[in-house]
Amino acid sequence: MIKDVSYAAYVYPVRENNGTKEFAVLRYPNGYTKYGALGGRLEPGDKDSRDNLRRELIEECGQCAAFLADDAIEIPVHEILDVAPERIKIRNAYKEDHTWFVVKLSKNTNLEFTEPTKPNVKIVWLPITQFLDNKICYTKEKRAYCERYILPVLEQI
Repeated sequence: MIKDVSYAAYVYPVRENNGTKEFAVLRYPNGYTKYGALGGRLEPGDKDSRDNLRRELIEECGQCAAFLADDAIEIPVHEILDVAPERIKIRNAYKEDHTWFVVKLSKNTNLEFTEPTKPNVKIVWLPITQFLDNKICYTKEKRAYCERYILPVLEQI
């Protein structure tokens, strides 16, 4: 049965690298035109969004990344999306409710994507000046949300 709403939690890690503020995203294999954020959908057993994020970070980066969920700043306004009609069966929901987090890491910190089922996915660091790029914020609505709620936090921490 298709749900009315699917819940998910995502994070943008931020670091300073040689004087440049950068944020981390997932780069998918060749042919995929967009980047993704670390995190994923709420699953049974997740107590809340932060618990969801912790589980996803452990799945994607290993146990050593669990602390990121504890240190992350939660963006207080959720991103609510209508699922495109052709993706409703894939996403198993008509709407998505995304809780976003931002976490500051120590200078020059590196993260590694280690989820064995996705061997071609990598974590890449991009300058914060590219945050509103079409490959990150790929719809007008997403760009407006990111510019209003996430970018100010990325710039401040």
